[in-house]
Amino acid sequence: MSKTKFLRLLTIGTFLSALYLGTNTLPASSQRTSADNSASLYKGATCTTSKSSGRIKTDSTNVSVSRQLYTSSMSMYTARNKFIMLTCKADPKKFSTLKLQIGVSDDDSKQQSIMTVNIYQGGNLQHAYKDIGPGKLINTVLDLEDRKITKPENIAIELLCEKANPYCTVYFFEAQLLPNSNSNYIAPKSSKSSINTSQLGLQFTNK
Repeated sequence: MSKTKFLRLLTIGTFLSALYLGTNTLPASSQRTSADNSASLYKGATCTTSKSSGRIKTDSTNVSVSRQLYTSSMSMYTARNKFIMLTCKADPKKFSTLKLQIGVSDDDSKQQSIMTVNIYQGGNLQHAYKDIGPGKLINTVLDLEDRKITKPENIAIELLCEKANPYCTVYFFEAQLLPNSNSNYIAPKSSKSSINTSQLGLQFTNK
């Protein structure tokens, strides 16, 4: 191989290597997707609880709903003719959307549970799901930047137990805060929750 041809190939190789590295050395923050920066409601928001009875648990549980398997990250329960409510405030500079998927276990047919789930935003009732029983699934998306609502970043989820023996329970299969387009929020790697456990009355044992 002539010296001229060798130098020409070396130049082309160097150029291609630089081009490849240039397209694959973006800052880590640029390579992250919005899904990577999402956060669970109880980790990404400031939350507290109100109740006449019941508890909130943040453990992982496999649940059958309408004969399909779901995995919950949180559950809340209360006794008959009682209520429990989770109230949270998300940072509107970080998050724009809250996705909720809430269900009732098929197994609750043994307890003949009938309940109402109310979802408030900005202190006002936005969604009321009545006569919820075993096998029911609720899906809803809340816009935390909705200008029609005063303080839309304030969310409350209320469980009213109308009939049960002895408890009404709902499971949260999704309670995810999604970042807004201008957010620099990076989801923490720590598994620690920002919830005040003494306020929520969290427990990690069976009812």
